[in-house]
Amino acid sequence: MAQFENGSVSISRIREIVKLPPEDDSTVYSTPDADWPSVGSVEIKCVSMSPISHLLGSKADIIIDGVDINSLSRSHLRKALSVVAQDPFVWHASIRLNLDSEEAFADAAIWAALDRVEMSEAVAELPEKPDTILEDGGSLSNGQLQLLCLSRVLLRRRTIVVLDEASSSLDLHTDEKIRAVIRTELSDCTVIAVAHRIATIVDFDFILVMDDGALVEHGTPEDLLARPNSRFARLAASQGIVRNQLQ
Repeated sequence: MAQFENGSVSISRIREIVKLPPEDDSTVYSTPDADWPSVGSVEIKCVSMSPISHLLGSKADIIIDGVDINSLSRSHLRKALSVVAQDPFVWHASIRLNLDSEEAFADAAIWAALDRVEMSEAVAELPEKPDTILEDGGSLSNGQLQLLCLSRVLLRRRTIVVLDEASSSLDLHTDEKIRAVIRTELSDCTVIAVAHRIATIVDFDFILVMDDGALVEHGTPEDLLARPNSRFARLAASQGIVRNQLQ
């Protein structure tokens, strides 16, 4: 039954992708420096995340390392960022190709990336090790697949990493692993996380609290938790997180 449901979801996603309008390739885009983005500075202006804004086709100004992303092709922008979505993004190919689709890295680098997310032992136990084909996850759990996606981020080493509810559907143990990787392995990157699970972001540098597409609060976790009536503090308390846990 579970396999049938997963298959139905996959078919639904394929249909959604097929219905997407083709990207306009007639626009002339600018080309930033080869090492862009090197700093990871992100400036956001005039952004609304409400559904009505998307229906009206409103545009945001997002500046990364001095470059307006509206001046870039989508393919160029995708290559400049690393994204980990809520559902692990893997395809029917070997673990090696899922981590390194361009075959640019040596075995040692792939194993090192796996080890940094504590997945090297699990992969070593598979029949073909990193050459094992991922077929709807196979013997790997959803959490392990997400850790593979995170090891792909570490291997490619982009300056900006976006986590879109990356651990919301995972068990707490895997969530803790992901948080540890963010703290230790991505400390020199700009990490932007969308999250409802407060534990995932409670040790971030800065928090934006959104409600119905609008920014309602912002500040450091410490400052927001110090205000008992803030939305962030109330949400954190509902999940069992209090200010003294940050000490």
